[in-house]
Amino acid sequence: MKKILLLLVTILLICCISGCGNKSVEDIQGQYTNTKDNLKDGQIKEYFIDVIDKDTYFFNDPSMELNFIIKRHNDDLNKDYYELKHVYVNKKTFEIKSNMGAVIGKFNPDNGDVLFNDVNYTYKDKTIPNPEDTKYTMDTLFSNLMDANLPKYQHSYSHLPNSILIRQTIYY
Repeated sequence: MKKILLLLVTILLICCISGCGNKSVEDIQGQYTNTKDNLKDGQIKEYFIDVIDKDTYFFNDPSMELNFIIKRHNDDLNKDYYELKHVYVNKKTFEIKSNMGAVIGKFNPDNGDVLFNDVNYTYKDKTIPNPEDTKYTMDTLFSNLMDANLPKYQHSYSHLPNSILIRQTIYY
């Protein structure tokens, strides 16, 4: 009877230990890749998750406050620009929620991958962009391109900047 009880306790202990993932929610910060990007020549996209606050509560659940960052490059001004999405990850369920509370993704602690808006992002390394660089956003780039009044973004009849063409270039 003791052997059976010892065997059951051993199996239970192994199951508990093996059920733990390789990564905790605190390991979410870093650079990610997405192999399904359909980018044209010269287009670059890099993905990062930056932890803002490790110990916060969101909708009464222990959570972490994050920025999901997309880095792109504009060849016309030869500048990198950033899109920041403010999100929260629940420390218990690993669900990623928008700042409005809608579930928009999930963190997988087994391999460190993130499912965000039905797209899987694979963990690459601990690299994150400089916070000063992330201040150059899509809005800043839009203003700079409008001010530059480059010929390829002008209306053919008025030679004024075409905001629609500029937005299409920025939001790839």
